[in-house]
Amino acid sequence: MVRAADLFLQVAVAIGNHLCLTAYESHTRCNWTGTFQESGADGYSVGLTHRALGPDLYSGTSGVALFLCELYRVTRQARFGRVAACAIEHALSHAGLVREPHWPSFYSGAIGISYAATRLGMVIGRQDLLLRSRDLLDGLSDHLDRDHLLDVVNGTAGGAVGLLVLSKWLRCPDLILTAERFGRELMAAAEASDRGWSWSGKALGFDVPRNLTGLGHGAAGFGWSLLELYRVSGDPEFRAAAQEAFRYETSWFREDEDNWPDFRYLVDGGSRNDKPPCSLAWCHGGVGIGLSRFQAMKVMQSLAYQRDVNAAIRACKKSLSQIAPHEQPDIGLCHGLGGVGELILQTKDAVTDLGAYELLERTLLELARRFGSAPDAWPCGIPGESNPSLMLGQAGIGYLYLRAADPATPSILLPISS
Repeated sequence: MVRAADLFLQVAVAIGNHLCLTAYESHTRCNWTGTFQESGADGYSVGLTHRALGPDLYSGTSGVALFLCELYRVTRQARFGRVAACAIEHALSHAGLVREPHWPSFYSGAIGISYAATRLGMVIGRQDLLLRSRDLLDGLSDHLDRDHLLDVVNGTAGGAVGLLVLSKWLRCPDLILTAERFGRELMAAAEASDRGWSWSGKALGFDVPRNLTGLGHGAAGFGWSLLELYRVSGDPEFRAAAQEAFRYETSWFREDEDNWPDFRYLVDGGSRNDKPPCSLAWCHGGVGIGLSRFQAMKVMQSLAYQRDVNAAIRACKKSLSQIAPHEQPDIGLCHGLGGVGELILQTKDAVTDLGAYELLERTLLELARRFGSAPDAWPCGIPGESNPSLMLGQAGIGYLYLRAADPATPSILLPISS
């Protein structure tokens, strides 16, 4: 009988092969095209466009390179390492295209490109990639004197966590000092209230009806970043700030939903919605919040946040159990089932999950049966469209299946400097 892990690896390999076949190669570089949602100044999607990938980790070539790098590490199939190297060459040579407000970001900026280049250099033994990655980070502090964002997806909250990982990989302790500078900036920008600390739309680059919950743009993400800074530095100010961020979200917890409200929808169709819906994704809602609290349990060596973790797992189980036989759910990492899978994989051996992993395994096997023979048919973060990227599309779905097959694959949704 074929093991589930072997089938999961087959899915990841099929997606990797598809990405290799669909790459547009030119000498030592390659790129892909895909459909993307473009957002307006308010942060909400306004339309679709088909274009080439940029260099970033979230939706660009460095993200695809990272998946192919990890696939090469597991399989040792030369084509994955070769195309990963071409993809990271594109990303490094086009890093200047990163928009200034996103430059000190992990998922959307230069720090994520450096992360992917460093990881690939480590895996395939390319010292030149390590040197170029370090060069990309030189002068990073200069960008802090310019306008930039502060959240996990687009700003320095994510950037700080990325620098903590890179400081270890590149053996550059000075990067920790820059990460700590990021952390102090996060604390200075926090809005304190009787509910705790939260961050306004000014920190995110788009207007919000109320300061958000969640990992991608809300209090969980800021709290997680500050928590990691405390873990590495030991500075109690970072710990206290993280606790205040988590306290803000705790004050909004809904027991009837096992989840937290998504305040982006506080205003609905021009009228005020006093009870906005709850999301269940890495970027917004219980998945990302659960991940942040699981890390808090470990770092603070406390069970104080176990209620939140258990609630998030229950919400994930409910979501998985409600997938209809012919439904095409988003399986991407950012706002799809990829985040649900990551939370369950993270907590599998540490929390009583009441069968969550078994349900996830059955779901992944069923989805593999439905979509595994056509890698470009996997439903992703762009409904009804095809996208090759890490956080929105095929590379991320492949990453999920690779994580399920090989737990040694580093988490990209909760990167930590272990």
